[in-house]
Amino acid sequence: MPYDIFGFVETRPRVDGSCWLAAFSVSETIGSPDDFSGDIFGLSKFSHAGAPFANRGLPEDVSPEVQEWLASTARFEMEEGAGSGDLGHTYATLEELKQVNVSPSSAWQALFAMISELQHEFEFPDAEIRVVLWANW
Repeated sequence: MPYDIFGFVETRPRVDGSCWLAAFSVSETIGSPDDFSGDIFGLSKFSHAGAPFANRGLPEDVSPEVQEWLASTARFEMEEGAGSGDLGHTYATLEELKQVNVSPSSAWQALFAMISELQHEFEFPDAEIRVVLWANW
């Protein structure tokens, strides 16, 4: 059974600096997870020992968009019942992601290209861009 990855690329604006904001959805770019999803983030149905960003949970200061997504999911689970397909939550900053190699054929290449454009246009430092992710099936 396939699984889905959800999440957002978040930035921390310089004007305020205290609040993270969602720049765009990861789900729109990552159509289907690939090896990178499991090998780096640990988001897969199989154990990926050594995945550097696995099982981190969510940052305490997630964006309002992530908060709303999680609240919506909680409401759905209360109404329909919780599923057993939760594969966890995690995150990584761009600074951290630049330390790992991405296969040229990975679906994540498109996401990283979008992040690069965002960073170039708004001049965000690597530490002020992060990817917040969760997966389920």
